[in-house]
Amino acid sequence: MDTAVVTREHTTTGAARHLVHRPQPWEHTGPAAAPPAAEEFVLTGELPTGHPLLNDGPRHFHDMQAAAEMLREVGEFIGRDRFGVPAERSGIFYRVGIDVTDLAPWRVRAGAAGPGRLTTVMRVRPDKVVDGVPRALEFRTALEIDEVPCGTGSANLVFLAPMVHRNHRTHSRRAALDAVRGPGGRPHPAAGSTRMPVREPAREQVRGSAYESAHESAYEFAHDPVDAGEVGRGDPRNVLLHAPSALAHGRLSAAVHVPPHWPAGRCGGDGDGHVPALALLEALRQTSLLAVGRGHGMAAGRSTLAALQVHVRGYAEADLPMRCAAVAGRPGRDAEGRRTASLTLTLAQAGRTVLEATTTVVEDH
Repeated sequence: MDTAVVTREHTTTGAARHLVHRPQPWEHTGPAAAPPAAEEFVLTGELPTGHPLLNDGPRHFHDMQAAAEMLREVGEFIGRDRFGVPAERSGIFYRVGIDVTDLAPWRVRAGAAGPGRLTTVMRVRPDKVVDGVPRALEFRTALEIDEVPCGTGSANLVFLAPMVHRNHRTHSRRAALDAVRGPGGRPHPAAGSTRMPVREPAREQVRGSAYESAHESAYEFAHDPVDAGEVGRGDPRNVLLHAPSALAHGRLSAAVHVPPHWPAGRCGGDGDGHVPALALLEALRQTSLLAVGRGHGMAAGRSTLAALQVHVRGYAEADLPMRCAAVAGRPGRDAEGRRTASLTLTLAQAGRTVLEATTTVVEDH
């Protein structure tokens, strides 16, 4: 049984992770035995206690994003260490799903002796195998908090060769910048670059263009945030939603603005100028809570996501405005009589869909 430690410096939440590989029977019967379809791992770590985002707000529930972040932190390592994926390949999660099966363990317990321990049992199946090396991995997970089963999950991770990754990144950025034209209809000068300062451009440099209109809106959005309490947060600096539309037929949309000095981390993702995954998940969470709060009167301070399914379709550029739209279904009740509502969400930028998602929000008693 192999054990690896992901140190605090390499985790989003600042807590160490322990990853254990569970040997399969074929590993002890010699090379003639056929390998299984999947490998099994157990990932454990403390739930965050002092994170500027995940521990901000009423603290009624542990944030579901903590489970998603734990998986993201070890996905590439598993591919390289156990499946022989070359180190130069970039891993990208393009589908992620989590379903809460028991809400009780997700509640923050006042006076608990420790922060709580999240355990993720993972079955990882190689996919698109070429010359014995997978180009992708499929994850199926079971979640426990303090040894109490509380959820299931799934994820798909693809590994891109360096040139393929650069081409994808360059094309995505150019398409976004071309959609926001510069003065006189010319492409913005940064359209040929995959790097750009993470800041809003000066207004006087972009007047008279579609590029100006988009950034005029970005300036307005940055000065019209929703109340932190409406999205289940306490620190206004963690609010990503601005200038929401009036609710109509269950549909609400809001501008998404991730400031360059966001308390939860650097806005430039891994350094190439895209919005980090944690910010995208938080935008979905905030939009879901805002939509069901305004549409169904559900209290954000007692509500959390009970289900999340995300399909990532492209990169989100850190220096261009985004908008998240949600359509809330009719409210219902779960087996315990708690109010619930399901939503369909789309996060878009420069006319392109960045991701599509469905969520379910549950309001605790």
